[in-house]
Amino acid sequence: MKKNTIYLLFLLLSLGGVITSCKDDKVELVEAPVINLSEIGASNSKKVVVGSELHLEGDIIAVGLIAKIEIEIHQEAGNFKILKSYNDGPYIGVRNTLFHEHIDIPSDAPAGAYHLDFTVTDNVGNKTTVESELTLEKAFDITEHFVAGTLSPASGSYNSVYFIRLLEDNKAVFMGSGNDLVGEYELTSDSLLVTISDPNNYRTARFAINEKHELTSAYYRALSMVYKTTGVLLAINEQNQFVGKTFRGEEFKMGPASNKADWYYKFNATGSHYGAAERAAAAEPTNAFENINNSAFKFKNSAGGTELGFVSGDSLTVFRSQGLFYFGTYKLLQ
Repeated sequence: MKKNTIYLLFLLLSLGGVITSCKDDKVELVEAPVINLSEIGASNSKKVVVGSELHLEGDIIAVGLIAKIEIEIHQEAGNFKILKSYNDGPYIGVRNTLFHEHIDIPSDAPAGAYHLDFTVTDNVGNKTTVESELTLEKAFDITEHFVAGTLSPASGSYNSVYFIRLLEDNKAVFMGSGNDLVGEYELTSDSLLVTISDPNNYRTARFAINEKHELTSAYYRALSMVYKTTGVLLAINEQNQFVGKTFRGEEFKMGPASNKADWYYKFNATGSHYGAAERAAAAEPTNAFENINNSAFKFKNSAGGTELGFVSGDSLTVFRSQGLFYFGTYKLLQ
């Protein structure tokens, strides 16, 4: 009986020691890091241009103190990755911080849809990841565009159409109703200057360009004559913009007076021929034209007449020289 009592007391003391030990060894849980990314790309656009920098900014709170920050940007459909990590510096070992960095985007990164993972690990081993979609946009290349617009003399008697092709090595080709003229261009962050230096055919065209690569103003001078000028910077299309389309509008002749209240331009199913008439049914597409960058055309007939036009949005702008000058802007028929 005495032995049983002693054994029971020993067992109770042992259990008490285990219970006390468990209480003493209890580890306090530390909250995982909290991340609030307020800017992914300029103005939180979630876009960045290839070859530039991605703006990243956000608040980080880590009770367990920041041990590491990792950034991974990977293609949604592909294997290209951009990795960046911070293991030392002002962000490490602190509880609260404002993260602000510019991440280099390599110039060889394929444009398209990407996914961004922003991960913070604390000193305890807790890890938090914030994810976001990200689009890498192709860098602007002026040689993948051309200028199209209209020129009008001070009298306002007509609006002729012109094109400027912008080639490699700053070579420019001016195209109008006459012969093509070769010159050069200079592009800055906010302007495009085109010069034809031939003293017998001197031309200068100057355009203001905004950050969206849109032309916001235009100036044109041929020899000593200054023209009222419009211009739009058009991307060189991969697909023919004339295929199977019909446009309708008012045609003018040598001034503001209407020549044809309704005038139609019809293009065939392959976008290689067009016709023009007062009725759509009569506009047989029999004229084979020179296709310029899939959104502009030039046609010369056997009688010496020339017709030029370009598509911008749902409009076709045309100028025809046939003894007299004819011009107009025509809307796409749906």
